[in-house]
Amino acid sequence: MADLHHGSFSYSTGPTASDLKITSLEDCQSQLIAANKFEDLATIFTNALSNHSEEVDKFEKFSGDRARESARPRLSFVPIHALALGLEPFEEEALKAIVFGNVSTDNYIDIFWDIVTEQSEQRAGELVVYEAERSSEPRFVVCFRDQVFDIRYIRCDNLVREYPDVAQASDGFLQDLENQIPEAVQDVVKMIQRGADIRRILDQHPAIRKAYSFLKRWVAIKGLSATLPDNQIFKALLECHKQISESNDENTSLELSNLISGCLTHMENELDTSHSLCLRSSLESYPYKDWLNHIAETDEIPVEKKMRRTHTIRVMVTYSGVSPMKGAQWLLMVQRKLAKLKDRIERALPETSDTNVIIWPYRLVQPDATATDSVYEGNFVLGLNLNPQSADQDMETVKEIAENWRHQTEQDRATLKSHCFIRFSYTTLPPLKICSRKWPRLILTSDNIQDTDSDNMPSKTAKPSKLLPSSIFETKAPRFRTAAEVLNRLKHDPSYNLDEFVIGYLDRVKDRVLEKAAAEWERESTAEEFIPEHRIVYFKRYAGNGKEGEVVWGRREKVDLVFNSS
Repeated sequence: MADLHHGSFSYSTGPTASDLKITSLEDCQSQLIAANKFEDLATIFTNALSNHSEEVDKFEKFSGDRARESARPRLSFVPIHALALGLEPFEEEALKAIVFGNVSTDNYIDIFWDIVTEQSEQRAGELVVYEAERSSEPRFVVCFRDQVFDIRYIRCDNLVREYPDVAQASDGFLQDLENQIPEAVQDVVKMIQRGADIRRILDQHPAIRKAYSFLKRWVAIKGLSATLPDNQIFKALLECHKQISESNDENTSLELSNLISGCLTHMENELDTSHSLCLRSSLESYPYKDWLNHIAETDEIPVEKKMRRTHTIRVMVTYSGVSPMKGAQWLLMVQRKLAKLKDRIERALPETSDTNVIIWPYRLVQPDATATDSVYEGNFVLGLNLNPQSADQDMETVKEIAENWRHQTEQDRATLKSHCFIRFSYTTLPPLKICSRKWPRLILTSDNIQDTDSDNMPSKTAKPSKLLPSSIFETKAPRFRTAAEVLNRLKHDPSYNLDEFVIGYLDRVKDRVLEKAAAEWERESTAEEFIPEHRIVYFKRYAGNGKEGEVVWGRREKVDLVFNSS
């Protein structure tokens, strides 16, 4: 589930408020509408590519064999996952697809941007780009007629020339070494073919799709989307369908109730202890007679009870600025940084069997909040378990960590000092509801480039401007890695022992380089022993044999044996 929507979005990691207002378990038309939009999008691209080829034929002279059909550029749009299976998407869900082609990645990117630009000139706003990532398999996240698609490109010349519909490719063709089909591409094609087989099962048994729609909402309302992603729900449903189909019990059928209850029982085995208990309590207490009422009843359960944690942290965010775009960027930055707060708390608390911190996946607001409020007041919620014997002391530690996190978050460039505010509450949560407010999203064009954002997220690269030399987008020498990146690698890569490394840094008082154990290096800017990253001169590795340590990263000498970026 993605946080994308045409022109606006909720920055949610799950469903919007409207997604959870299920009124019927009859066939939903949203999946059919999404499939039709995808077909229209594919048609636009294939027609544009065909027109481009015809223009080339008119104005360029070719040799006698230039008319070979196999030499023409081809693109084959293939839906995958929920889009291929006809499963109902949430309002802001990015449906995935793959484009197979026989053009280079650079040419594909050029073609993509040319078509987007042309469509923008003809029908403004119908097709927009939210993300564009340049790699060996370029990826675009686009919004077409209010539906978001996540489209990845794979080049495989022989495959698309022989099989315009790649799902029809035979095993013999795929495995023939002369056709040069990489194993990774073979796996993708087989996945598409398996999807076609599953689609036929779903068409024969529509109750499976209905059960999926219910379970997807039920899991989201329970806050279990991270634990039970869509593919796991669907896998459990198929397993349940198989067991019921093979059962000799005449009283068991492929009815909706049997599928839902059977799937819930199957998924119970996939959850950790606390969530499994939560699921089992639902199985034991609900008679499976009125699923719609069950959704409504589950939605009314307080968040802290759904999280099954002894304590909660309410991160209250207030935005009073007049720019919705700046407010959206700030909220997204705060949401992304919650993972850092979670990690710091987990590292600081005593290790037990259930110390993991849960981030509630949806931003919440007061029940009387509206989408037109001049001052926005939202809430993020974290849940944690504290040992009763040390709860007071542990909570003081949590509060200190939270305040340090708040201070650092407020220093981010996305924060407008006089309009963005963060506060905390550690008491029982008041009544809250999922935020339904939409926020604007930055749209990419062929002339702008999204640099790395304020939270070091991957950069989104647009098509190179025709005013710039193409060489600037060609392969460059590896970027020399920073001291922070090296420390992260040494700390988290299991192939390194952090205790073997020291950090050489420039001491301003003694005006010389001193060494400090890397494991003791303080990274919190508010800590008393904090040393700025720019004063790190080198990293050394000591083998413990008394010999002089080996410099594995040196700023002055541009030495990097950790990432080999020197």
